[in-house]
Amino acid sequence: MSNRSDNAVFDYRLLRLVVGITAFALPLFALIIPWEVLSSISSSYYTDARDTFVGCLFFISAFCLLILVII
Repeated sequence: MSNRSDNAVFDYRLLRLVVGITAFALPLFALIIPWEVLSSISSSYYTDARDTFVGCLFFISAFCLLILVII
């Protein structure tokens, strides 16, 4: 019998690594792009970093859904 992970298109470890890097980079993006200290990451939505903030959240959620479909 073949192992299910042998037939997978994406390796779940790579997906977890990409999601982790994006999640750890999100606060850096939220701090660097608007060039001001914010009280929370969510407040970056109201600055110039809005597109990056929403894009990172969408990226993380899309990969989490992809991981759920694979596993």
